[in-house]
Amino acid sequence: MGADNGIAIAYALALAEDASLAHPPMELLFTVDEETGLNGVKAMAADLVEGKRLINLDSEDEGIFTIGCAGGVDTRIAFRFDPAPPGKDCESFRISVGGLNRRHSGIDIHKQRANANRLLGRILARLGGRMALRLSSFAGGTRHNAIARDATAMVACEASQKG
Repeated sequence: MGADNGIAIAYALALAEDASLAHPPMELLFTVDEETGLNGVKAMAADLVEGKRLINLDSEDEGIFTIGCAGGVDTRIAFRFDPAPPGKDCESFRISVGGLNRRHSGIDIHKQRANANRLLGRILARLGGRMALRLSSFAGGTRHNAIARDATAMVACEASQKG
C-alpha cells in the first residue's frame, strides 16, 4: 500500500493497527516529494517491496479513493537537425494557447480537459500543412503531473505566407 499524503498514511496505519480487519499481509510504503517528480522513490531499491499488488492511496478527500498509477516516466526526446537562419523575407511570431483549466493528471484525467501542449501541436501541424513553418521554440506546462494549461511556440514563415 503506497501513500504520499496525511489522509492516505492515516488510512494505511489504521488498517495495519486494527486486528479485527481481515486482510492479506501488507507492506506500507510512505514517500515524500511525489508531486515534484517522484523524488521520494527514485533511489529506492526495487527489491525493497515484495508485494505483487499495489494500492496507491492518493487523494486529499476523506472517503474518496482515487485510482492512480504506481509510477511515472519522464521522457526526453533528442534528434538531429540542421539549423539555418530564416531567410530575409521571414517574419517570426508567437502562437500561444492559454488560460485552460489546470488539472492534476491523476485525479482529473477522465474529465477530458483540453491540454495546451496537444492543442498547440495540432495548430502547428495544421499550419505546417498550409505553409513552410520554422519552429524555433516550444514550451508548455509547468508540472510533470499536471495537464498543461498554457503553451507557447515561436515560429517563422515567409512574410508572403503569413495571413
